[in-house]
Amino acid sequence: MPDRPATAASADRGRVSVAVCRGCCCGDARVHPGVDHHALLADLVRRLGERARVRAVECLATCEEGNVVVVSPTPRDRRSGTRPVWIGRVLSPAVNERIVEWVEDGGPGRADPPEELRELIIRPGAVAARGRGR
Repeated sequence: MPDRPATAASADRGRVSVAVCRGCCCGDARVHPGVDHHALLADLVRRLGERARVRAVECLATCEEGNVVVVSPTPRDRRSGTRPVWIGRVLSPAVNERIVEWVEDGGPGRADPPEELRELIIRPGAVAARGRGR
């Protein structure tokens, strides 16, 4: 049987996924003045582009915790029960750095998040129950 050519979808199957909220409040300079939102996203894309699927997504309904980044395990780890980890208040290059380190170590299901990230982990259901948007 001939080998099938690799596609973007098949290449993503074994990678961690990083979703960066850029909806109504996250990424908004009026809500978070002084934060270079474009640079933070570009940094994740540049540094993790080979290791993870990094993408900007619409509102994740966790506005009071913005900027929010969701780090999802590989599909295989997800099938084994590992769940995505939601990180709130991603507002600095230092927090971005911890995310990069964690994903490079394997991300959810493969490595524990650095201590600096553990204090920023949020439960999306609890946040969404308090209300959507600002």
